[in-house]
Amino acid sequence: LAVNRRDGGAFDEAMIETTVAFTGVVAEGVQRLRDFERLEESERRYRNLVEKLPVGVVHTTPEGRILYLNEYARSLYGHTEEELGCLTAEAFYVDPEDRARLVRAMEEHGVYSYEVQLRRKGGRPLWVRGTSTRVANPATGRHEYHGFFEDVTARRLVEGEYSRLEEQLRQSQKMEAVGQLTAGIAHNFNNMLQGISGNLQLALLDAEGGIRQLLGDADRVTHR
Repeated sequence: LAVNRRDGGAFDEAMIETTVAFTGVVAEGVQRLRDFERLEESERRYRNLVEKLPVGVVHTTPEGRILYLNEYARSLYGHTEEELGCLTAEAFYVDPEDRARLVRAMEEHGVYSYEVQLRRKGGRPLWVRGTSTRVANPATGRHEYHGFFEDVTARRLVEGEYSRLEEQLRQSQKMEAVGQLTAGIAHNFNNMLQGISGNLQLALLDAEGGIRQLLGDADRVTHR
């Protein structure tokens, strides 16, 4: 194959090989650029999908540094992105032991499911249920905790109200039982008094003097 220069001369084999090699490098570079652009587009689509999920998505380091919260999670906590940058995961836990328990489980088993009480901005309670997994970041090789969760505050409030009403019902049933027992005792005691009164009145028919006075006083007591 002859490849001519602009001046009409022919390229030698070494120049042709260099040109071909250079063309290959350029083509490979262009392909890598296209692959990188496709990767960026894929990551953008993935992030948009995660950002709009109807569940909370959270990425943290084992030490608690917040790496990412999606829109759902941010709206639940009520903090701005700037505020979140100054907080750690522990700041959201009502009971610090819940976070410590998650860390222990993640280090031992790599996955952990939970239902815990967290804290919104301003201290308002927030109950969530979710699962977290320990993953290795391919870029850094370091472990991160990636989790998702849902807001179950309404359900917990309903359960709490149900428990309160159930306890009130139990107390009411106890009081009713006590009342029935008291009424039964009073009825039985009244029957006993009526029997005693009847016997005293019979005795009064034949009693005289001081004995009659004592029996009369005793009978009046049974009618009080």
